Amino acid sequence: MSRRAGRALPIAATLASVIVVVGAAAGVAEAHHAWNEIDTTKSTTLAGTVRSLKWENPHASLVLDVVDGSTRADLTVLMSGLARMEARGVHGEMVAVGKRLTIVGSPARDEPHVVRANRVVSDGAEYVLY
Repeated sequence: MSRRAGRALPIAATLASVIVVVGAAAGVAEAHHAWNEIDTTKSTTLAGTVRSLKWENPHASLVLDVVDGSTRADLTVLMSGLARMEARGVHGEMVAVGKRLTIVGSPARDEPHVVRANRVVSDGAEYVLY
């Protein structure tokens, strides 16, 4: 085997490995960043009481019990990752179960009871997430 042929194999194997890793990372990023499911051209304001909270990555989320006149709905509110939330001053106890919150957010395109929080108002203070 020539010296050139001996080097081509490891280079090809390395290139194939890089392609696989980059492709896998792109798939994970696409799955993780599902914000394309959110209609950022629309905004809604919701006020309610937190019924449940998941304070975890990749995104915190909560269920907000919203009462509007005689209508009551539980809405899922998708929030930022914990590092972003904490960098913007939002901590778990501020959005804990039982807290009254106002959420300004963008609705999901195909899920009528899902909203991404752009701003959170807790105890009279407003926090901008997006």
